[in-house]
Amino acid sequence: MKIETRLRMVQGAAAFGLMCAALLYLFFGNTAVAQRWRLSRAVREKEVIERELVRDPRFQQIKVGVATVTGGASLVVQGLLVSETDLTDLRRTISSTNPATHLDYRVRVR
Repeated sequence: MKIETRLRMVQGAAAFGLMCAALLYLFFGNTAVAQRWRLSRAVREKEVIERELVRDPRFQQIKVGVATVTGGASLVVQGLLVSETDLTDLRRTISSTNPATHLDYRVRVR
């Protein structure tokens, strides 16, 4: 192979690598595009969790919200419960929905 052909192949591979790195950073780095994607995912997960919590009357005082963190989003679970057993059941109920976002529990037990 000629040196010019090899050089063009290396340049093409380098350009492709840079393009892939830029796209990965755009969607997974600390960018507005990634933030919007993570927030929309958190809102969808919030709705699923709220549907599960409505089924159990012990969780009437529990609220789920979406909070932004650096470059992403998390779900904040807050409220008041009667017992530690209820807190364990709450965590189990929420984990059964398989949320992909970070969960921040701020639940108090009487």
